[in-house]
Amino acid sequence: MHDTGLSARTAGASSSSPATNAGDDVDESKTRKAQPAFVAAAYARLHSPYYAAASLLLLALAAAAFLAGRAFPRTDCPPLRLDARFLSLPDAAAASDFGSLGVPSCRSKTGRTVEWTSKDLLNGLEEFVPIYQTRPIKNNMHGMRFDHSFGLWFMARWLKPNLMIESGAFKGHSTWVLRQAMPNTRIISLTPRHPEKYLKKGPAYVDGNCTYLAGKDFIDFGSVDWEKLLRKHGISDPSKVLVFFDDHQSELKRLKQAHKAGFRHLIFEDNYDTGTGDHYSLRQICDQSHIRGV
Repeated sequence: MHDTGLSARTAGASSSSPATNAGDDVDESKTRKAQPAFVAAAYARLHSPYYAAASLLLLALAAAAFLAGRAFPRTDCPPLRLDARFLSLPDAAAASDFGSLGVPSCRSKTGRTVEWTSKDLLNGLEEFVPIYQTRPIKNNMHGMRFDHSFGLWFMARWLKPNLMIESGAFKGHSTWVLRQAMPNTRIISLTPRHPEKYLKKGPAYVDGNCTYLAGKDFIDFGSVDWEKLLRKHGISDPSKVLVFFDDHQSELKRLKQAHKAGFRHLIFEDNYDTGTGDHYSLRQICDQSHIRGV
């Protein structure tokens, strides 16, 4: 059926070809349409030297206006700047190797500002790589990977807290990271499901020097009597405690709860961009373009 159609169209084309060849001077209106008179007149005017000069002048004025706008921005709508003044960081921080966000900093136990350098990070990285290779959970799916593990390990070791608290432990990888940073420091872990439950299905980590508020004993971070629990662990100053959050709760809520309890050193794991994630993150809080609507 298909071949027959093609043969019919081919035969039709062949039968019409003699007429086409015999009449090369036939009516060309089928292939070339006559232009209206006003189109021809407009075409002639546009190609005159006067109209060409006017067009070039208008183009030059438009380009000058655009460049002037770039050179003198509106004073009522200043551009956003991520500099040291905006972030309340020292000027030296903004000019550091860490980029426009400046040098990551933290407060020491004496209240002085402690800043690490790129050399400190590289030295820590060389030390952490072989440690990370010994992790009990090789494939921590839906959990922390190498980069976040290094960040937690580095900051915990740098701060040297007297107590470490984690809200949300999952299979125990973050507990293991904290233990590698501080081998002898007590850990309090708040997590709905005890990590030992995951041992039935695969690798997990349970720490022997950790107080687990998990399973039937689980208490939400905001409901804990921290003054009583810290006193039980011999901690009188909550500013010497490191708190790690990986519980997918509003970080603004956790920030207020931690501040109320007197905690000063907080690390949040899931810092989602605006419009992503399953909870309110610090990055979303600090997203000025989203907050101000500019």
